[in-house]
This record gives sequence, structure tokens and C-alpha cells, in this order.
Amino acid sequence: MKAVTVRDQISPRSTNRVEKISVMYLSAHPGCDCRCMMCDIWKGGEDKAEVSLRQLDLYLDSAARLGVGRVMLSGGEPLEHSRFEQLCARVKRGGLKLIVFTNGIHLSPKAVMIAELCDQVIVSLDGTPPVHDRIRQRSGCATQLASGIKDLLHQRPDLPITARTVVQKPNCDDLPGIVRYAKSLGVRGLSFLAADVTSTAFNRPVPWDEPKISQIALSHSDLSKLSRSIEILLGDCSPEFQSGFVRNSPGQMWDIYRYYKALLGLGELPPVRCHAPWQSVVVEADGTVRPCFLHPPYGKIGDDSDLVELVSSPEARRFRRQLKVTQNEVCRRCVFAGSRLPSDILV
Repeated sequence: MKAVTVRDQISPRSTNRVEKISVMYLSAHPGCDCRCMMCDIWKGGEDKAEVSLRQLDLYLDSAARLGVGRVMLSGGEPLEHSRFEQLCARVKRGGLKLIVFTNGIHLSPKAVMIAELCDQVIVSLDGTPPVHDRIRQRSGCATQLASGIKDLLHQRPDLPITARTVVQKPNCDDLPGIVRYAKSLGVRGLSFLAADVTSTAFNRPVPWDEPKISQIALSHSDLSKLSRSIEILLGDCSPEFQSGFVRNSPGQMWDIYRYYKALLGLGELPPVRCHAPWQSVVVEADGTVRPCFLHPPYGKIGDDSDLVELVSSPEARRFRRQLKVTQNEVCRRCVFAGSRLPSDILV
């Protein structure tokens, strides 16, 4: 029989009470100036309020009490925040690592400030320039992204910049080309993940219908393209896997294939492991607090409740106690789960 240690007795998994959070994902600005095919955040996001500096101070006070070490600013598009520099300065004043996840359009005009205040930048990269612009549904945004990365590295050559690619119908046949293009941009690494086409996250009031899903998810013929693309990727880009430039393992690349294959009813979803509800928290621009991006919220930060109370509220503890990640349908279909999305946080 395995001896029960003190560590086992006080672990979050045993009590379902969260007393320490490693990462807080904060949606700083709900709007976005891209119109990405695989995302609905931009739909109606401009009508919602961005995080105020007063709200941020409340969140950071709670973050300090929860032992948060990193804050990832996302959105929408965080660089559209009207007081982005003050936002970043407040996070850094609290001694936290600051990571910004961005579409890259506004990097150039803010390069000096980002280089000074941010510890890492993660950019969305959907493919080589024509494919990137097609998926983003905005002409010229690949050029803006490339210029922004160049300007950032000019200001601070050692700034960790990584890229994240959502594998989907328009780009599934050229994964090696995406790796080569990412390297030409000067980023430090690249990760791949599948597209979320089944949840109600990211400003979707209801799940997508079949016609919309078919624009993003892979068809039978697309599966063959992806399979061949992964085979070429693993061969031609073997040094990039060995060096860690490609953050995915070969197994994780094939999990993307198996994920899309399962959506077509041709097999089982790949196994999933995830600790997000015990280790991180998602805070939306209006103060809504979620255990992760896909599950329903615990509640909303307000005058009568703060982040510390919400993550260990009876509702939150009940959720974690009842959550069986390997069986829950939301978890089983999650493309962000720890076993499927490699860590592209470098700081």
C-alpha cells in the first residue's frame, strides 16, 4: 500500500479547495479587429466594456493572495485596450510575470512599451501570409504581424516570442511551411492545436451549426491532407522537434489528426489530461470567473465577492469534486487540455 504523505493530504485534488493559482488568464479587452474564421470573440465584443484599472487592482490584490505567478493578457485583442501601458505597468508592479497573447496587428506602434514591460509575447500565426490573411479575413495582417515581431526584436532581441497555430481546413496541408515561415519571423517557438468547433466558449451563445463547423473542421479528404502533412513535418522538421522549436511532441501532432477524425465519427477522441481548474483561472473583462475557457463560470467578481472567494466557493469546490476530466464531454473535446496543447509559456 502506498504511504499517504502530507503533500497528498493537502493537495488541491483531495480538498478541491484552491489556495494557490499559477496562472491567471485575463481578458483585458473583449473586442478584436480581426474576423477570424474559427473565432467568434469579435462578434459584438466592441459593445462590451474593457477591464478598468480599478477592476485590475482588485484582481491583482486577489492574485497576490492566491500566489499567482503569471498573468496572461488576452481578449479579444488586449493591445486594443485604451490604457494598455498602464495595465501592463500595474501587473509588473505586483511582481508578476506578464505574458501577452495577441493577433500581432498592433505590435509595431507599441513595440517600445511591450519590450520594456512584457516578459513574453505569444502571437497567433495561421499560416504563410496568404493563408494567414485568409483565415483572419483581413488583408495585410500577416505583414503587420511580421513587422511587429521585427520591431519587438529590434527593441529587445532576447524577448521570448512564440507563435501558436490553430490547425484547420485552410492550413492543414502545409504544416512544414508554417514551421519554416515561423522560423523566418524570428520567433523562439511554435505550437499547434486543433480548432474548437463544439463548445459555446469565445462569444458563442449556442454551438456552431454543421455548415459553420464544416468551414473549419476537416472533411475526409482533408484528413488525408493532414496525415500527409504531419508525416512530412515529422521528417523534414525533425531538428525543430528535437530542439524544442516545435513545442508539440510527435504524439501531440497525431492527436490533432485523431481529434478531427473522431469528429467525423471515425474513431475515439484522444485521451485527455488536464489540471486547469486546480491550477489556473480565467477572468473575463466583466469580472466573470471561470475554471477554464470552456466550462461555465463560478460567478462574477463584485462588491460582495472577490476572486479568492469565488475560486474556493461551495459552487467551485462542488464543480471540481464532480469533474471527471476523462469522462466529461466538454473536457474530452477540449483542444486546450494539458495533454493536447503543449506549454508555450516560457517564463
